[in-house]
Amino acid sequence: MGHERIGFLPRTSQWKRIVNQLNSYDGDSDKVKIIANNTLQAMRKSYDAMSFDESVIKAISFLATISSP
Repeated sequence: MGHERIGFLPRTSQWKRIVNQLNSYDGDSDKVKIIANNTLQAMRKSYDAMSFDESVIKAISFLATISSP
């Protein structure tokens, strides 16, 4: 009740480390910076890989096809 499903969490070792960092977070502001930077690096890596993901390529191609008049 009241929660929003946002999808899945990747299961790579990089993302598991981020989850572990969040789990052990103790309020230290330096750790916030580390976790944020690690998250940004992981997201960049994920976005870089999307251009080679066949399902993403097909989805974009499909959307472009149905949007053409």
